[in-house]
Amino acid sequence: MTSAEPARRRDPIDKPAGWARVRLGLLSFMRSGEGITSEGIREEGPFPVYGGNGVRGYSDRHTHDGEYVLVGRQGALCGNVRRVSGTFWASEHAVVAGLRAGNSVGWFAYLLESLNLNQYSVSAAQPGLAIDRIKSLIAPVPPLDVQRYIADFLDRKTAAIDALIAKKERLIELLEEKRQALITQAVTKGLDPNVPMKDSGVEWVPVVPHTWRIVPLRHLLSFGPKNGISPPPAAFGGALSFSISAVRDGRVRVDGHEKYVDLDPRVAKTFSMRPGDILLMRGNGNLELVGSCGLVDEVPAGCTYPDILMRMRPAAAVRGEFLVAALNSPYSRGQVEVLARTSNGTYKVSGEDVRSLMIAVPPLAEQDRLIDRLTRETRRLRVAAEAAGSSVNCLREYRQALISAAVTGKLDVRANAPDPEAAAEREAQAQPP
Repeated sequence: MTSAEPARRRDPIDKPAGWARVRLGLLSFMRSGEGITSEGIREEGPFPVYGGNGVRGYSDRHTHDGEYVLVGRQGALCGNVRRVSGTFWASEHAVVAGLRAGNSVGWFAYLLESLNLNQYSVSAAQPGLAIDRIKSLIAPVPPLDVQRYIADFLDRKTAAIDALIAKKERLIELLEEKRQALITQAVTKGLDPNVPMKDSGVEWVPVVPHTWRIVPLRHLLSFGPKNGISPPPAAFGGALSFSISAVRDGRVRVDGHEKYVDLDPRVAKTFSMRPGDILLMRGNGNLELVGSCGLVDEVPAGCTYPDILMRMRPAAAVRGEFLVAALNSPYSRGQVEVLARTSNGTYKVSGEDVRSLMIAVPPLAEQDRLIDRLTRETRRLRVAAEAAGSSVNCLREYRQALISAAVTGKLDVRANAPDPEAAAEREAQAQPP
């Protein structure tokens, strides 16, 4: 058997000819920012204070002057990458990277963004990113002129993509505003703009159509609300429940959000749901979510609900769909926010608070017509919003793929990039001494 020519060691990082493989710690100086107390941060001031996810406020003092790359190092958004220039304070929640001579700050920011640094966070009380871990990563590094081509190319392309994303996100906001306006119109004024109105006698909705009634919510319920479940300390094998994320857009969809809780099956049976029930958020750290509710759709037999929710069952005088729309409308939200009390950062309403909410109720036949119109109109708006949201996701994926292809050399950007001399001059002026 003849000996073959020794195999050449395969480079673990694919790179074009002329590019090197370099550890990030050899490309840049990295260290944590400096601590600053909340008293040292103001709403206005000469120097911005950057945390791990952007500007936290302003200060009279600064820690850096020049062009740097900041990486969030703590929290759920650790690994965020931001290019910062000028005079600023970098807090301890950010990793500050200053480039060594012969490298482009703009290119390095895109390189870090392509590495998805969040995957290297260490799970503890809150996720954290170790500087030594970032410095140990190896990346493909092109010559300086190519770095500048890549940075200029990606600056232009990502700016165009970000502008499209902003337009799509604004469209989603406008669609949601229109949806809320439709619901408010339906549950306070009805369908006929020419119908005679009357004084309601309550400040939350001053006038209503003359055929409508204003009544406390307790008069519209055949059951509830209960204040939820307090599981006993002993485990009984588990009862089917779900997470509160199942309550969304006026519906309760258990499928995909199931979980089991330690609860005596006999107790769980007492708190089981059925289609047509309404579940209302009685407490949350976010005041905007307290009082929000959803109508239960299909539900597994014997499924109970989290103790942070209240269960209600509409009486014969009101349709469940209409009552949910009314409870989620601004005029009901205003009442809830007045009644909500806070404890340890969590806002709460009691069962009696909820039962006292004043609701404007039209005749059943008009409720049916309102529900039909709301269903058709909100479905159309939801479809449009979902299409815009899907477009945003595609644009973000394309943006990330474009950055990755450019910084790894899979996409040759030099044919599409302008002469980088002007960019080099700008960069030199912005470099720290």
